[in-house]
Amino acid sequence: MPKRSPKRRNSGEPPSAKARAVDLLSRREHGAEEMTRKLAARGLDAAEVRQAVAELSEAGWQSDERYAQAVIRQRAAQGYGPRRVRFELSQAGVAEAAVEAAMAAEAVDWLEVARDWASRRLAATADAREQAKQWRRLAGRGFEEAEVRAVMREGPGSAAD
Repeated sequence: MPKRSPKRRNSGEPPSAKARAVDLLSRREHGAEEMTRKLAARGLDAAEVRQAVAELSEAGWQSDERYAQAVIRQRAAQGYGPRRVRFELSQAGVAEAAVEAAMAAEAVDWLEVARDWASRRLAATADAREQAKQWRRLAGRGFEEAEVRAVMREGPGSAAD
């Protein structure tokens, strides 16, 4: 069956910035800065875009905290640590207060995330060079030193309960 394009009310008129923003939000959560950037890239008027994003934020349709929570859940499921998540959210323009509120609301057990990732990806080894390499891999995924230390002490290939 061929795909049909959605019908527009005013077929000759392009959708407004607000309509496009709602369309973006219907797919997934977006941060305010990310949404502004995407809409501006589509050639929409910058003032209209800022107003549309502000209206959606005031109405509760767009929330940087909800966006941060979604990113935290997604990245934790992918095996990334809290430092990586915080960095990614700061790069996306989410305020530090919203990031910290979302981190507290999600209450992810980052040590468990690190253990899970290490048990799937790293092999138990006694070789000092390989252990250093594994340490760097865990640290590079954004885990804190205490989490990396705990995983390495338990042995990355073992499942600690």
